[in-house]
Amino acid sequence: MKPTDDDVWWRRERAARYLDLSPKTLANMACAGRGPRCQRFSGGKRGGSVRYRKEWLDAYVMSSGLDR
Repeated sequence: MKPTDDDVWWRRERAARYLDLSPKTLANMACAGRGPRCQRFSGGKRGGSVRYRKEWLDAYVMSSGLDR
């Protein structure tokens, strides 16, 4: 699986903007095992990347009671 389609796989910055959070907050949530579902992709010099799907973000908003 590769994060190639920006309409399907959102970078952390775009997901954070959608949730009205800072990217750092979203990163901390992912590190702590909280927050919306995400997919980690390996590779690259920096150890890979994390991507989100819009439907995962929407599900998180619905289950957490966040007001977007």
